[in-house]
Amino acid sequence: MSRLGLLISAILLLLALTAQAQDSCSAEIGAAFQSIADRCAALGRNQACYANALVEAVPREGIEGFSFRSPGDVVTIDSLQSLTLANRLAEADEWGAAVLSLQANLPDTLPGQNVILLLFGAVSIENATPARVTRDLVLTSNGRIRSTPTTQADNVLRVLNSGSRVTADGRTAAGDWIRIILSDGKGWVSSSVVSGDTDSLVSVAAEESFDMPMQAFYFTTGVGDRPCLEAPDSGILIQTPEGAGSVELLANGVHIALGSAAYLQASDGLMTVAVVEGRGIIRASGITQYLPAGTYSTIALDETGRSPSGTPTYPQPYDFERLKALPTEIALPRPVILASAVPQEQVAEAIQTTFAPYGALDGLYEFVRTSAEVFVEQSSMGYCANFYSSSFTARLNFSEDALTLIAVSGDPWFSSNFYNDGRFVLPRTTAGFGSEDSLHDSYAVPPRQAAAPPFWNNAETIKVTSFTELVYQRTESTHFRLTNPEFTGHYACRYTYRAVWKKN
Repeated sequence: MSRLGLLISAILLLLALTAQAQDSCSAEIGAAFQSIADRCAALGRNQACYANALVEAVPREGIEGFSFRSPGDVVTIDSLQSLTLANRLAEADEWGAAVLSLQANLPDTLPGQNVILLLFGAVSIENATPARVTRDLVLTSNGRIRSTPTTQADNVLRVLNSGSRVTADGRTAAGDWIRIILSDGKGWVSSSVVSGDTDSLVSVAAEESFDMPMQAFYFTTGVGDRPCLEAPDSGILIQTPEGAGSVELLANGVHIALGSAAYLQASDGLMTVAVVEGRGIIRASGITQYLPAGTYSTIALDETGRSPSGTPTYPQPYDFERLKALPTEIALPRPVILASAVPQEQVAEAIQTTFAPYGALDGLYEFVRTSAEVFVEQSSMGYCANFYSSSFTARLNFSEDALTLIAVSGDPWFSSNFYNDGRFVLPRTTAGFGSEDSLHDSYAVPPRQAAAPPFWNNAETIKVTSFTELVYQRTESTHFRLTNPEFTGHYACRYTYRAVWKKN
């Protein structure tokens, strides 16, 4: 046989062996995903399931009787310190897979709803939440259960009678407040009205905390390591329950609020969050990014890989061809169709549509006055002083028909539409919310003279400038006559008052 013939034969043999290897890899991956469905479908809340070899587990210190050595084994998340999965399909037919079923911040009243973490390939994950300690306590007198460990008048959730039995899972560092488990969440009660062992409770933060089993974790993954085209790169696929709202997780110190499904990777000082269905919000180093389905963001990590060293990047379109191998339709409790990548020029529109379909994001906004122009008629008696607020905080809720503002802090007196309970509602108009632009024009005229009858006209409009910022304008013309024994005369004035709302 000629050299050319030998070369052609070698190439054909190599192609045949490659095709055979690809077929074998595809079969192995398919079997691994099927094993997830077969072995882990009935997984309960806060449990971990060994789905496919090879997975190595380390229990928490002091845990006895821990067994997580073979596919099908199940342990509680509370007993688990770490998992290490292998991606050795080419050498040893091993492609690790495990499933974690977490409660996270879901309420106890929904025990059938859990957050699913599907780990596959070369993945390591370590529990970053403290071992959970609960204690049964008794109220020695009536106790106000509060949303925060303070005595603010507006944070009382309910009142429990003396003699009520409660379960506590944490305390403040000073021990003056005890956190108790409620049917619909958690609350705080003063330690002065409870009896029982509170000293052994774990100290927890009063603010946002991630202390449910594995709600906070550290992880690393392989990147670009898929063994064949039919296999995904190593990573963690997360799915939240349908209709459960936002689920809160802390991964490598990055706050993730997820509604549906996301794919996580972390390697070589870089963490990636890709939203494959629904939406996600990520926050790190004081910066928040909003990710619609079909986009991803990256966060630089410090040298330990356990804390962000940078801010999340603006959402980018993900590589659909590479992600389409994810087992979104066969290995998750609820099948997910992978979202198409959002073109870069459409990302801003996708963010607006996903997160703020009625204008801007719901949440806390800071109101800051930018200008206040006051015209006072020369014969006025000086009642036109500018008494409107310069700043305050309110919660803004947007709907298809209106914008509702709820005062939170500061002095909200700048609008005639405020109700006694600190709320006011502006209907949607073509100008935004509130008055049409034409009203501002008609009221921005010099006030009437002294002979004119009394009047008070005002217009106020809020316009959305971005999904986190709004502008406010109020135009007011007033004229009144004073006829009491001490003061006679009139006052007339005109205001043009502007401010901005910025989301906290």
